[in-house]
Amino acid sequence: MKTNVSTSPPGRCRLVGLALLAASFLPASGQTIPNPGFEANAFAINPGYISDNGPITGWTANTETRAGLNPADGTPFADNGAIPEGNNVAFLQSDDLVVGTTLETTMTGLTAGTTYKVMFQANARTGQTPKVRITIDGADVLGVPEAPGVNVYPVTGTNPYGFIAFEFTATASSHTLALINDQIGDHTVLVDNFTIAPSSGRWVVDAWTSDEDSGVDSQFFYTHAYNFGTANNTVINGVTFLGAAGANPAVTGQFSTTFLGNVFNNDTDAIFPDGSGSKSLANDFIYSGASVTAGSYQSIKLDGLTPGREYVATIYSVGFDNPGPSIRWATFSVGEDRLTVNQDQFYNNGGIRLSYRYTADASGSATLRYAPVNPANVSIHTYGFSNREAVSRNVAPSITSQPQSLTVSPTLPVTFTVAATAIPAPTYQWRFNGNNIAGANEATYTIPSVAAGNAGNYDVVVSNSMGTVTSSPARLIVGIALANPSFEEDDFYEWPGYVSGNWPITGWEALGGHGINPVQDGRSPFADNGTIPHGARVALMQENGVMTQNVTGLTAGAEYYLHYYENARTVTTVPSLAVTIGELTIVPDHAVPPVRSGSYREVFSDVFTATGTQMLLSFIKGAPSGGDCTALIDNIAIVRVAAGTAPFITRNPDSSRLPWATRLLSLSRASGACRLPTSGSRTARRLPGPPVPR
Repeated sequence: MKTNVSTSPPGRCRLVGLALLAASFLPASGQTIPNPGFEANAFAINPGYISDNGPITGWTANTETRAGLNPADGTPFADNGAIPEGNNVAFLQSDDLVVGTTLETTMTGLTAGTTYKVMFQANARTGQTPKVRITIDGADVLGVPEAPGVNVYPVTGTNPYGFIAFEFTATASSHTLALINDQIGDHTVLVDNFTIAPSSGRWVVDAWTSDEDSGVDSQFFYTHAYNFGTANNTVINGVTFLGAAGANPAVTGQFSTTFLGNVFNNDTDAIFPDGSGSKSLANDFIYSGASVTAGSYQSIKLDGLTPGREYVATIYSVGFDNPGPSIRWATFSVGEDRLTVNQDQFYNNGGIRLSYRYTADASGSATLRYAPVNPANVSIHTYGFSNREAVSRNVAPSITSQPQSLTVSPTLPVTFTVAATAIPAPTYQWRFNGNNIAGANEATYTIPSVAAGNAGNYDVVVSNSMGTVTSSPARLIVGIALANPSFEEDDFYEWPGYVSGNWPITGWEALGGHGINPVQDGRSPFADNGTIPHGARVALMQENGVMTQNVTGLTAGAEYYLHYYENARTVTTVPSLAVTIGELTIVPDHAVPPVRSGSYREVFSDVFTATGTQMLLSFIKGAPSGGDCTALIDNIAIVRVAAGTAPFITRNPDSSRLPWATRLLSLSRASGACRLPTSGSRTARRLPGPPVPR
């Protein structure tokens, strides 16, 4: 279980020596490690100690009775895995009396100021877990100051030895490299196949604490950006990370994953500013949950890339414990370019991001792989990833989601939203009836409390240095005053949200089995599908019967229509709903199947003529198929139809639901006002659902 974050400063682990790095090396340029594969010697006396056979060429040991070469007339230590290079491997053995067995050599031919990568392969004797510390001229370069070194675990069968490496910057032409087995008790580490070369510089490991240091930059074109463990999107610095829910997520043509078969939700301890995109990205992660044995990898395979184009891929993770030698070390690789990192490098709850710069191959794909050093269910936690072009290329704005028309009652807040892509990031200017709105310069524009004077057309001009595009107009229609038209004036505390367990719904007469969802703590036993149309709450009608409001402020003889949104709970039967005002039926009785996902259904009533200044508005819920069912309604408005109003389309053609080609208001012969045909509906299906909360 996670504990509170360490007070140790997270930024101090930025030193390159804290990342274990194994890379595709550049051609040798004079730097050397003597006898790197331990093939200059052939020890004959079992079990292969230096004390019985003589020194290892180019290397010295501090305890010659606990270091040597295997095989030596047998394999008491190198008893598993395939020896990486040649016939010999070196070993360092610890026991209860000898801790800190050391094997060291001198690296030569270095250039001061150059960063080098030293790579070797390591294994452990079967059933043992030695701890390896690495020093350069006596200074630790592996792990963090409080916990230097990493445990090495035995591979099984003939699997390959694991890769271990470190990176350091030379300050002289030669440096002393020392490997130290720091484990207590009988534990033997095996090492082989040492290599040194200048660093490729393609891997970057950094702390991730906020949107500002996330590395996300909208000046670049992003081919991929995904938020793992959830269906929720999040935005960081103008870049949208798409939700990818579930284990081993994949999107055809975009990416696929392996060994990420478990989901962990609500990791709320991660240290990020509340409300930030980084906080949302760090809320859920996926992980292996099973052993990832030697030669296997967690992976993210990217598709849809442009062959020959250079990209930067980034994986996001968060520390789950304070760093130590035994858990959450893993070797990241792209091809043969490897980087081994401790996920907890920046301490418990501290974010970490790993970036790699590469060129897409001829297939237009790349695979990020990471192999845990400890294979037993201590895999790297993956919160999400991104992939962008390495070189910025500007793109003119393009609108990907237009602002939507809205119909509301007075005093309600409304928000218009546009989504656009552009490089560099675009600017926004919202307009009302073609005139700029002062200060309306974000991707959203909100009117806190709508009045009749706000009715009209809203659009937004999106611009950057490459061009300008104007959105489609969104029409705001404002109805007459209603009491609590969107059910936001009440906050029901008693689950599941019945009137009988809380209090009356402000402005409405309702039965005890009617109510409001979600309740105060966010639970929604009835509003369990679809996107709530307005605000955070909807009215529910589980009990058959009527919910009413006495509408005032009507003008006798004037014409009006009703607008609202409807949905149903996901259960085994489907409710029906009808609407009357006074003695008039303005929405005939019809089935209300659940929408399951997306938006609630938008409903327009028949046009009606007010018979007085007050009329009783009634929503009438039924259960034509019997059984338990619940209707949901929200965002109710009654709109006056001005004489001479031109016909307009209220919904695009939908032959699966509507018996007419298009829904539109038709001109009244008497007054020139608009009338709406009676809506049709599909035959209701029986749908499975949860038990009824009582």
